[in-house]
Amino acid sequence: ERASRRLEEAAARAIHPARVETLSFVSPLGHPLPARLPTPERPASLAVLLVPGGLDGLRGVEGLSPVLTAPRLAREGYAALAWGPSGREGTAGPEDCNGPLHQEEFAAALRLLVDRYATVAVLSISFGLSIAAGALAAKPELARRVRVVIDWEGPPHRGWFRGNRVHGPDEAWWGDREPLHHIGRVACPYWRFQSAWDHVHGADTGLGLEMVRAAMEGVSPDVRLNGSGPPFETVPLGPV
Repeated sequence: ERASRRLEEAAARAIHPARVETLSFVSPLGHPLPARLPTPERPASLAVLLVPGGLDGLRGVEGLSPVLTAPRLAREGYAALAWGPSGREGTAGPEDCNGPLHQEEFAAALRLLVDRYATVAVLSISFGLSIAAGALAAKPELARRVRVVIDWEGPPHRGWFRGNRVHGPDEAWWGDREPLHHIGRVACPYWRFQSAWDHVHGADTGLGLEMVRAAMEGVSPDVRLNGSGPPFETVPLGPV
């Protein structure tokens, strides 16, 4: 029975070939930002905004991501918006290291989706959580239009930022970029996906618990650690 179910699921995925719409939207600095929206042939039940990890750009969520990519999400039946922040992969503007500029750009991308789709989720990858948490905390009216923000192993604060090539100059700079300071003000459901072997910190997985505890003390109506149920039953968590 289990094998039969897997075959049925594979067949269902096979009838969702992706189409790709090329989009652009404008940074607060006035230059265009690249975006591509793969969609399934059938109407999508959910649209997903992907936030690249590390200091990645558009390519990071189209094929280099360690988790779900935009094309794969489209094959699974979702619309998936991939975009590139300023200063990356040839995009104009400064590299803001996931600070206020990139957070405003994320908000512009999110508005693109919520104006098109009734149900929208956010999937942030690693350091991308600094963008998603900062923007959603600052814009509660936008956060309330998000079905769920899914955080894949994002670092909570500077003590966990090893490996991201990020070196902040002062407290104010870090305050804009440490998700732990923002997650309590994110007004949508927050789901943390944390493997038993973190992609940067190995067996030291306390960063996941830090984020979940902070979210539970805040305004989110639904906080989960490796939560069950749709969307994204196929997120490859590894052992948990």
